[in-house]
Amino acid sequence: MRIQRHATSQRDRARIGEAVSRIRGSVVHSVRYLLPPALSGEIWSYAGFDVVPGAILLDAHPEKIYLVWRVDEVRGEGLQVILGDEYHEDAEDEGLQDVGGNLDGHVAALIEQPITSVGISWQGSGWDDEAGEPNETLWALRLSAHDQCITFAVGSVSNEPSKPAYQPDSVVAIFDRTIAQEYRPRAARSAAFGIDV
Repeated sequence: MRIQRHATSQRDRARIGEAVSRIRGSVVHSVRYLLPPALSGEIWSYAGFDVVPGAILLDAHPEKIYLVWRVDEVRGEGLQVILGDEYHEDAEDEGLQDVGGNLDGHVAALIEQPITSVGISWQGSGWDDEAGEPNETLWALRLSAHDQCITFAVGSVSNEPSKPAYQPDSVVAIFDRTIAQEYRPRAARSAAFGIDV
């Protein structure tokens, strides 16, 4: 299931929040990074977060969770969330290869634990729809298992390598709650940590 990533109304946001909330209760078995062949060694790890210039796949039950940056000319850019096996087509189209994941302590606390809460964050896309309504796009998703969490957001690394910055075309996996609570681009309605759905 490809979850719509843009909204022009409160009803859209509620519908998308409801779709994303299906992740609650899922059990994550592993977190995998998928990269294009030319960037197969290009995962940048920093204290509290990784920058992934490709996609992130959570091998989860009952549905896999696939996260990737997407853009279109009409609705702007954001974080595409795909639940289930539909991600295969995207990954194959882009030639993405599984290069493993960063599990050394960062996400270990979430592995094999049911997701107890899910948070999302919206940003203004800078685009209006045909009726003049402003579009918002989903840009960050947080998964929590009790007091542990991992946040995924559009971004890269700032000039200060200690924190992420909004930079389209890559995704950050944030393992540090404080970094997720502080990372907020100008157009974002809330920090990457998001609001529970």
